[in-house]
Amino acid sequence: MDREPIADLIALDNLDSRDLVSGYFAGLNGDGHEPSVEMDTAYYHGWINGMCDKGRMQPSATHKQLVHEWHERSKKENT
Repeated sequence: MDREPIADLIALDNLDSRDLVSGYFAGLNGDGHEPSVEMDTAYYHGWINGMCDKGRMQPSATHKQLVHEWHERSKKENT
C-alpha cells in the first residue's frame, strides 16, 4: 500500500493515540497482513511500529530518522 510515511514530529504529535496503540498491537501480535485502506494514518503508523518491533519488517530510512528525532526530543524533555 502506498501511504505517505509520518516524517516529522509535528505530524506524529497530531495522530490519534488510541489508533496508534491499536495499530501497534495489530502489527506486534497480528498475522502480518497490511491494514486495509479504511484504517487511518495513525493506525497504519502504529502497525508499522509493531511490525518493526516484532522483527517482521525493516524500518525505512524515514522511520529510523523519526524514531531518532523522537528519542532526542524525549531526552531533552527529561533533563
